[in-house]
Amino acid sequence: MPERAMERMQCEQIELLYRLQEYITDETNDSIYYYRLAEMAMTPEDRAIILGFAEDEARHAANFQILYRLISRTIPPEPVIVEPNITDFEEAIRIRILAESGDFRKYANDYAKYNQPPICDLFYLTSVSEGQHAMRLTLFLEN
Repeated sequence: MPERAMERMQCEQIELLYRLQEYITDETNDSIYYYRLAEMAMTPEDRAIILGFAEDEARHAANFQILYRLISRTIPPEPVIVEPNITDFEEAIRIRILAESGDFRKYANDYAKYNQPPICDLFYLTSVSEGQHAMRLTLFLEN
């Protein structure tokens, strides 16, 4: 393999590892956010839906950790945890709709960019999950 092609592959791998570190942190914090938001839910059914989101986000973080280990053969750095400050349930829902729809787009773009399994598969499945969250969160908005 020519030297420039090898360098390009290494740069792409480093870029992907940085992205995965960021995504592990993001998804971990999103999970915590949903756990805190679930405490504010009005009904047990609402709480169950929001806890499902929290579990999904934790699973996304775990999947990105696995991919990081497969690529780098090292353990990813610990995510920086930011404890959420949620004061208004409906405003928090609006914030999450925007965040989830942004994540849907981000992971869909990564799916297109990294077109080799299992990398693209993970980005595809994560983008679908984030899109589902964004749509389902609208159920919590008062009209």
